[in-house]
Amino acid sequence: MAEPIAIRPDVLAGIRARWPELADPWSTTVLGEMHDLCERYDAEPVAVLPARFGLVVKAITQDGPVVLRSSPDPHGRHQGAVSTALAQLGVSPRIHEFTATEHG
Repeated sequence: MAEPIAIRPDVLAGIRARWPELADPWSTTVLGEMHDLCERYDAEPVAVLPARFGLVVKAITQDGPVVLRSSPDPHGRHQGAVSTALAQLGVSPRIHEFTATEHG
């Protein structure tokens, strides 16, 4: 892997400012969730991509590259539903999985 999966300090500061009640629960679980996704999809993380309010990881699988994204945005469920609908219409990248938790 080119770099370890980690939340950039500036991103965490932005999250703390925007969603202070979600920052700690999200930041303490997101790394484990990302590692679980990598295991489930047999994906090798290769880079943490730029993001304003979340963790975005590029990973490589047998079938090609994937992007894993997590954010504590309380409206994330809606964003996930829209992204899934756009993918089903064939006008955006394929969504392999969308999950929502109490904190992201």
